[in-house]
This record gives sequence, C-alpha cells and structure tokens, in this order.
Amino acid sequence: MTSIFKPYPAKQNIEKGQTMYADVINHCLAYKEYIDPSSKITSAHEVTHRCNSDIRNEAGGNVNGFYVGNDRAIVIPEPNTKKSDCAQYIPESLRGGRYSLYITGQQEWNNQPLYIFDEFVAYTNDVWAAIMLKRLENYVEQGVIIDGPVEFISYATATMMAADRAGSLNQPLIDFGRWMLRHAYNSYFESLKDFPPYDVQDKIYNIHKSGNEWQMHRTFLKQRLNYEVPSGIEPENDDPNPPTPPDTPINWYI
Repeated sequence: MTSIFKPYPAKQNIEKGQTMYADVINHCLAYKEYIDPSSKITSAHEVTHRCNSDIRNEAGGNVNGFYVGNDRAIVIPEPNTKKSDCAQYIPESLRGGRYSLYITGQQEWNNQPLYIFDEFVAYTNDVWAAIMLKRLENYVEQGVIIDGPVEFISYATATMMAADRAGSLNQPLIDFGRWMLRHAYNSYFESLKDFPPYDVQDKIYNIHKSGNEWQMHRTFLKQRLNYEVPSGIEPENDDPNPPTPPDTPINWYI
C-alpha cells in the first residue's frame, strides 16, 4: 500500500500535546506571524495556510500543497480551470456564508482553483483542532463555528467537477479529494459528540446525503472518485485505492 502523502516532518517542538493546534504550530517556523492570541482554533486555521504555502513554494511550478496533520503533506498539479468555474456546480441552497468571500471573491486566486482546497484543508484542520483541544485539554472557545468543512465539501466537489469537465481532473486530485471528503465528513460526525447541534451544517449534510439538488454530485463522486456520502464515521485510509477499513476509525493524530 503506497500512501498518497509525502512525509513532512515537524520543524520544531514549540507546542506540547497531540492536538491539531500543536501539530500545525510545530510544522511552521513562521507560526508567530499567523497566531490569533484570542483563538487557538483560528490560529490552527491560519497557520495551516502558511504550512500549505511553504509546501507549495518548496515544490515550485503550477501546483498547490496541503498539510493535513501527523507529518503528512501532498502536492497536486493545478487543474486547467479557473476558480470561478466551480460556481456553476454549487446549488443555491449550498451557497453558504463563505460563498461570496471565497468563490465569487478572492479573484487574485482565480487562476489557482485549488485555492478552494487550501481553504477546505484549513477549515477542516481547525475543526479537528477544536475537537481534540476539547477532548485532550478541556479547552473550549465560546461561539465555536464548526460548519466550515461541510460547507467546503460542496465547493471542493464543485472544483473537481469543473476540472473533470475540462479534462483536467488529475489522479492526485482524485485521490486527495476522496481522502479529504472522508476527513471532512468525519470531522462533522465527531464534532456532533462534543459541540451543540448546528442547523446550518446539518442542513448541508442532509442535502449532500439525499437532496435532489446534489444528485448530480453524488453520481459524480461515485463514478469518478468511487465515493459515497457516508452515514457515519469512516476509517481514514490514505492509500489511493477504495478503502478496506479496519473495525476502528483511524484518528488523524494516530
């Protein structure tokens, strides 16, 4: 079994613990520039962006790079599309609070459609940070918003559909897309154990699972990624093949 990820060792040992917050801090030499003193969860998000930038710049070329925790990174060629091309694949009912900021906004990234995945990874990392900070350190922030990963599943899927239409859905993006969908949905299901229900993300998930406006997307995911919207926690295998899961899910930090 060959991992889709490359090793990305820690750069330092500044932050103790096994949370995603500590993980990204220790993988980013410039972390102080991205820390929000009022929020470890926001800090995990922003430091993830710098990790992604470091990976992308180290690789060079028309690629993007992502850090997903536990010393794992991946570099993916940018599809031959525009970021704006994904909008046509996002139903009105799934255009959430971040749509205008990241999809129609941020036009300076329009030639790098995997910018959407950069945000997808950062939002997913920050929710895992929130989950593990609470479980391992009893750290809780007031007003935690945990719908980012589920909202960005819609946008990331649309990005892959646009790439597919352009004949530019490359295998690394297929493999990473499949893995990120599992990782993001798992963050949703795990967050339900630790945080109050949030109707925005529940509505999005239910549309993904059975909404008519997401039928085309479910077909795409099944046909092109061999992936189906889950009903609960799925084991996270990082190999490029359809998973043959063990009985117990693999947490990101193991």
